[in-house]
Amino acid sequence: MAVRSLDDLIEGLNSNCKDGKIDVPRAKELMLSYDGVGNKKDWEKYVYWDENKYTRNLVNDGEGCDGKKCYNLIALCWNYGQASTIHNHANAECLMKILSGNAREELYKTPSCCGEAKNMEKIKETMYKGNEVAHINDTMGLHRISNPSEKEGLVTLHLYFPPFSECKCFDESTSQTKVGQMTYYSKFGVKVNQESCCGGKSCCK
Repeated sequence: MAVRSLDDLIEGLNSNCKDGKIDVPRAKELMLSYDGVGNKKDWEKYVYWDENKYTRNLVNDGEGCDGKKCYNLIALCWNYGQASTIHNHANAECLMKILSGNAREELYKTPSCCGEAKNMEKIKETMYKGNEVAHINDTMGLHRISNPSEKEGLVTLHLYFPPFSECKCFDESTSQTKVGQMTYYSKFGVKVNQESCCGGKSCCK
């Protein structure tokens, strides 16, 4: 199917969900096909900015054609210089599409579970621009997303499948972990009352 709008993307994802699962190559194809940069009107209502933290805004909760939940589609809004913690993805797949601005991804090696406290090992750093799609899962490592700009906001569209409610956050200098709850700043375009997680500044993602 042609992906001409955000509604088309959601329809494509829903129709490809079978038994609560979606195929990774197909999901990536759909995300790449959607021109988010050229269709700002599609996602403007999900954009909420906060001076103190980036915001997570639920677009769709992923009920497939069989009635089972198989993904979360979330718009994240990053003000100048804002960043996530280093985090994992709870054995889920994550696809991130750039809707506006440029994103920096820092990829880290997953530390051993019983090692001594030490600095996290950065593997790679990548910049993503409009309409590009990044993919990560826990076999690839951990990552941190940030908005490197001092002038421009960043809006990213994240597809998590299967959906998850918490992740592990990692301290860069010690590799120590804590659990972060996945909260939302808004749902379906409407702001909600919520408390931030991961130290009171931002959620894991």
